[in-house]
Amino acid sequence: MADMNNAPIIAIRADGSAAIGSGHIRRVGLLADHLRRGGLAPVLLCNPEASEIFPDALHSFAAVHPVTDEAGARTLLADRYPQGIAGVFFDHYGLNATDHQLYRSIAPHLSGIDDLANRPLDWDILFDINLGRSPADYASLVPPQTAIHLGRDYQIVRPEFHQRRDTCLKARKARGDRLDRVLIAMGGTDPQGLTHSLLNVTAATLPDVAIDVISGSVSPELPRLRSAAARLGPRVALHVDTPDVAELMCRADLGIGAGGTMTWERNMLGLPSILLVVADNQLHVGRVMARERAALVIDLRHGHDARTLTAHLSLFRNAPGDLAFLSERAAQLSGADGARNMARILCDALAANR
Repeated sequence: MADMNNAPIIAIRADGSAAIGSGHIRRVGLLADHLRRGGLAPVLLCNPEASEIFPDALHSFAAVHPVTDEAGARTLLADRYPQGIAGVFFDHYGLNATDHQLYRSIAPHLSGIDDLANRPLDWDILFDINLGRSPADYASLVPPQTAIHLGRDYQIVRPEFHQRRDTCLKARKARGDRLDRVLIAMGGTDPQGLTHSLLNVTAATLPDVAIDVISGSVSPELPRLRSAAARLGPRVALHVDTPDVAELMCRADLGIGAGGTMTWERNMLGLPSILLVVADNQLHVGRVMARERAALVIDLRHGHDARTLTAHLSLFRNAPGDLAFLSERAAQLSGADGARNMARILCDALAANR
């Protein structure tokens, strides 16, 4: 790894909060690890709340700078790094081409991740990790010279999921058509507050099944989850800030979770799932997963749907053989080491600019 004191600076702009979750901060943290190995010094520009409530996700960065607006972020970079910035990378759905252009005067190269294809973007390199996306989706949204990289080979998944994949898939196949354990994981903050109701519906529909529930310590749902776990007894295990998500996914026969980053983690380990679309940026992946018959999908953007969830859980209870089919389909949609692939492209591009 290069000496970070002399390495070219790449600024990464991302936010996180209890309301929007930690997904953006955590995935750019994984990218930052690979950028450092490639000889760059990644510095994070994030909202103040992210630096306060997700301190464990910030260790990958050479520096972390809380910012409240793009003009202030640009000024901070110019003042703090007079030697210059090699590039700026964005993982932020709230910014568009007008915001990106503010950085052009201090950074010769702009790039980023997008999942929405719904607004103008002023980037030299664009990554969209969604399945089924086409360059045509961005034809009117980016400059003609923008290099567009799409699909599963850019999915950012934590290393332990890659490491456990083969063992987990073999163990899942050996267990056969069994539904003994369900994993409910709506992310560290569960912005929509769904975990408690998901637990109650699952426990009522599958009374003989063990249930693991993942929550972050910053989730507003946590007190209710503790109470529900105590009421439901030993078949429910609540895991707070657990480092063992991959292990819990390997043990589970069915997962219930949102259509964000955990989609790629579930796919990597062949975990059959009920995928819940809880935000607009998850709608595309939900449609693709449903079309590929790799998950059962419920759109919850406009409210909880206990009836459909109950029906899906009952389906698996009565026909557990469907789990093996979903597992195989999901595993086929997993990609390579997306963070490494993304970092290689960025490092090469920034080196060419120097």
